[in-house]
Amino acid sequence: MSISVTLTPKRRLEQALKQADSTVTHLTVFGMLTSKDFWYIRENMHETLQKIDMSSASVEGDIIDCSAFYYCIGLTSVVLPETITKIRSGAFSGCENLTSFTIPASVTENNEKFSGCTSLTYIKVHPQNPVYKSVDGVLFSKNMSRLKVYPRGRKGDYIIPNSVEVIEGWAFENCADLTSVFIPHSVVNIEGYAFTGCSGLTSVKIPDSVENIGRWAFSHCSGLKSVNIPASVTAIEGYVFSDCAGITSITIPDTVRMITNGAFSGCSGLRSVMIPVSVRDIEGAFEGCTGITSFSVYSDNPVYACKDGVIFNKRKDKLILYPKGRQGEYVVPNSVTEIEDWAFSDSIGLTSIIIPNSVTKIGRRAFGGCNRLTSLAIPESVVDMHQYTFTDCIGLTNIAVHSDNPCFASENGVLFNKNKTVLIFCPTGLQGDYVIPDTVEIIEDGAFSDCTGLTSVFIPDKVCAIDVKDFNGCNGLISFTVHSDNSVFASVDGVLFNKDKTSLRAYPQGRQGDYIIPNTVKQIGIEAFYRCEGLTSVIIPASVTHIGIGAFYACFGLTSVTIPASVVEIGKSAFCACIGLKSITIPDSVENIENGVFWACTALTSVVIPDSVKQIKNDAFRRCLSLTSVTIPDSVTKIGDLAFSSCTCLTSVIIPQSVTKIRGSAFYECEANIIVHPDNPVYASENGKLIEKKGKRKKNLEKCDFF
Repeated sequence: MSISVTLTPKRRLEQALKQADSTVTHLTVFGMLTSKDFWYIRENMHETLQKIDMSSASVEGDIIDCSAFYYCIGLTSVVLPETITKIRSGAFSGCENLTSFTIPASVTENNEKFSGCTSLTYIKVHPQNPVYKSVDGVLFSKNMSRLKVYPRGRKGDYIIPNSVEVIEGWAFENCADLTSVFIPHSVVNIEGYAFTGCSGLTSVKIPDSVENIGRWAFSHCSGLKSVNIPASVTAIEGYVFSDCAGITSITIPDTVRMITNGAFSGCSGLRSVMIPVSVRDIEGAFEGCTGITSFSVYSDNPVYACKDGVIFNKRKDKLILYPKGRQGEYVVPNSVTEIEDWAFSDSIGLTSIIIPNSVTKIGRRAFGGCNRLTSLAIPESVVDMHQYTFTDCIGLTNIAVHSDNPCFASENGVLFNKNKTVLIFCPTGLQGDYVIPDTVEIIEDGAFSDCTGLTSVFIPDKVCAIDVKDFNGCNGLISFTVHSDNSVFASVDGVLFNKDKTSLRAYPQGRQGDYIIPNTVKQIGIEAFYRCEGLTSVIIPASVTHIGIGAFYACFGLTSVTIPASVVEIGKSAFCACIGLKSITIPDSVENIENGVFWACTALTSVVIPDSVKQIKNDAFRRCLSLTSVTIPDSVTKIGDLAFSSCTCLTSVIIPQSVTKIRGSAFYECEANIIVHPDNPVYASENGKLIEKKGKRKKNLEKCDFF
C-alpha cells in the first residue's frame, strides 16, 4: 500500500499511519521528521517498508542520524530531503535490499559506509554537490582524490581511477563479490579496514606508490591467494592480512622495518616466510599461522637470525619464534639462554622438546596451546619461568624439573617452587584424583585451570590462599577435601568453605544435581558456583546475607533458586547467563538490583521485585528473552542503562510515580506497552511508548546514541 502523510509537532508518524504501518510499502512524507519517527520506522516497518520519499519533507537538525534506518531490511529505495547536510555512520547499516542511493547537493558531510547493504550496486551524487562526486556508481571526494565507498553489492572486477590518492577506511568493506581490483600508481594510502571481508578477492597488486597500508586493511579476505607488498611500505600494520587463509606465500620487501602484532595472524595457508634484512620487529605477527613449517632470515639482518627454520635474535641466545606447522620433536640449540614469550605458542605439531642446560628463562605462554606435547623436562639452569608458560597444553601430563634446579621442583608431574611451598602449575592433561603435597602454602592463580580430567583435590593444612578461578574449566571436578588442621579452609561433602563455614568459597564444577547450602553459611563467595553447569537447583538457607559477584554465573542447568529474606545484597552478574532459570523471587531485604544480575537468563518468565528496591541498575534484566511481565514498585527511583534491553516477550511495564531517572536505552528492543503513573514528574507514556516531559515539550527517549 502507498500512502502520503503530513507530520506536525502534534502528529507524528505513528499517529499519521493509524496502525496501518504493517501494510505500508511506499511512504511519502511531508513536514518534519524527528528521531521519534525514525525510531518508529525502525521498530515497526523495518521489514515491510520498501520505498520512502522524503524529498518534500525536512529532518530535525538536517541530519540523517546514526541508525536512522538501521536494518530496515525491506527498504529498496530512499529519496532524501534536499536540505540534508549530514549523513551519519550507520544510518543505513543492514539495509540489505537497498539497491541504489542518491546523495543530495546539500550534503557536506557523509560518514555512512553502507555496511551490510549487500544489494547496493549504485551510489549517485547530485552534480551540484560541492564535496562529493560519483563515477560509475562509486563515491569519491569532489576532486576524486579519495575513494570513499564502493557499493557493497557490485560484482566482478574494478579499476580504481588514477586520480585517487587515498582509499578510505571501510571503502570496500565486505564487498564479497569483488573478484579483483586494480590500484593505480596515484594511490599513496590504503586506510584501515579498506578491503576487509572481500572474500571473493583472489589477487591484488599494490603499486610502489603506496606508503601506508592501514590496520586490518585486507583482513578476512579469505579468497586472497597472493599479495605483493611494495618497496614503498616501511611497516606492515596490525592485522593487515589477518585470517587470509588462502594466502600461500608472501614477499616482504627489504624496506619494511616493522611487522606488527597480528599482521598475518590466522594465515593458515602460509608455508614459509622470508624475513628481510630491514625488519627490526616481528612480535606477534604470525599468530595462528599453523601451516608455516619454516622461516628464513637474510644473513645481513642485524636483529634476527635463523637456524633450521627457527627465528632467533642475532646472537642466537634468544629463541623468538618456532614455525607453528612443523611436526615432531625439536632440540633447542645449546646457545640459547632465553625462550621468548609465545615462542612455541600453538605449535600443534610439536610432540616433544629438549631444552638444554643453557636456558635460564622461559617466557609467558612460550609453549601455550602445544596440544600434542605430553611431557617436558626443565633443566637445572632455568631460574625464571612464567606461571602461564604451559597454558592450554591439553595433552601435557608431566613436567619434570632437574633435581639440582635452584628455583623450581616437580612432583608427580606438577610444577612447584624449589621448596614446594608454592604450587605453580598442574599439567592440563592430569587425570583423576590429586593430593597437593603437605608443604604447599600458596596455589598460584589459574594453577589448575582447564584440568578437565581432574576429579578431586586434597588441600593440605598449610594452604592459606585459594582463588576459585584456580579451578576454572575443571568440569570433571566433583570434590574438594581439606585437611582438618587447615586454619583457613574447610570442606563439607566435597564443597570448599572458609574455616568456620560461614563463607562458601567454591563448589566443584563437575558436580551434578541439587545442592542444599549448610545453614552456617552467611556469604556465598565471588564466583563460588561459577560455570557449575550440572547444578540443577540450590537451596539457600536463612543464614545467608550476601550473594557474591558472579556467584552463580553461567549455571546453565539451574532451573530454580529460592533467595531467603535474610539476603541484603545480590552481587553484580550473580545469576548472569543462567539460561535454565525460569522464575526468581527477590526478597524485600534487597535495596538494589545490581548490574547484570539476571542478564541473559533467557528462560526467566517472571520476576517479583519487592518494594524495598530503590534502583534497577545497568543490564539487570538484559536479554531475558522469555520475560513476559514485571511490576516495578513505587520504591524504585532509577532504572539503569539497558536494564530491560532485548526483553522481546515483555508485554507491559508499569512505571510508578517514584521513578525520576531512566537511562535512554533502558527498554531498547523491548516491545512492551509502557504505562507511566500520571503523577510521575519526569516521564509519561504515549501510545505505549516512554517519553520524557520537558516543560511543555515531550522528548522521545529512544535515541541512537546508545549504539
